[in-house]
Parts: sequence; C-alpha cells; structure tokens
Amino acid sequence: MAARAVVNWSAKTGPALARAHFTRILENPYATVDDVLRGPTAVKGFLGSIGDADVILWISKETGRLVTAHVVSPQQFMKLFLD
Repeated sequence: MAARAVVNWSAKTGPALARAHFTRILENPYATVDDVLRGPTAVKGFLGSIGDADVILWISKETGRLVTAHVVSPQQFMKLFLD
C-alpha cells in the first residue's frame, strides 16, 4: 500500500484538508516552475510539502485552475528543478 501524504484523509475531511494544504503551498511555495503538460496545457508548478512528502500543484496558466497535484519523486524533482 502506498504511503499517504495526509494521514487523516477521508472522503469527508479531504476537501478541507486539500484546501488548507494547497492554499499554503500556493501562497508560499518552495519553488515554482513553468511547464507544458499533455494536451498541451501550459501550467505553473508550485512545489511545497504536505507532511514528509514533497508535492507539486500544477495550475493552468489559461484558467488559473488546478490541473493536477502529485507527490514528486526524486527523479522528477531533479528534472524539474535541477536541469
């Protein structure tokens, strides 16, 4: 079973937890990066942490809406922020 970035996550608590964590990351990211996801969709990535996990939120440059969010692997981190 995969580790959870948020331990108390459930269908009931999820939206409020996501809003709290995502707002914190968007307002004070560790780093940002511009990229293009499949589609192509121009996005800005906001890096932050939830618990012990590094998480990136991808926000559409066109709509300003969340496209996706995920835990960043060490390989993804190196490609996005160190290349």
